[in-house]
Amino acid sequence: MPPVDPPVVPGAEPGELEIAAGFGESSLDEPYDDDHLSELLTNESELSARVREALRADAATSPYADELVIASVAGIVVLRGVVEGIEDVDVLTEVASNVDGVIEVRDELEVPGL
Repeated sequence: MPPVDPPVVPGAEPGELEIAAGFGESSLDEPYDDDHLSELLTNESELSARVREALRADAATSPYADELVIASVAGIVVLRGVVEGIEDVDVLTEVASNVDGVIEVRDELEVPGL
């Protein structure tokens, strides 16, 4: 069963938390497109930012959203970093692949012990 608490980020004041996304179980309910971007960016950084926001919005991937390196070129997104398990790799690549503009997701994620 996925977590039911919404993902949170540090707020403006010390000790304050802000809800980073809704109470949904998954960000897969709707695509991450231009409407979900909090600021205007250009080309590849825009796509990488949309992928990061989609990861933040999904309860299963939000812990990794700010820990991973996300790069993109011509619609190809590369995810790099260390995750706890192979299930995390699957969910991260699935969420990233559902972002508007992503053609392919290349998994360069590492799972300790594998």
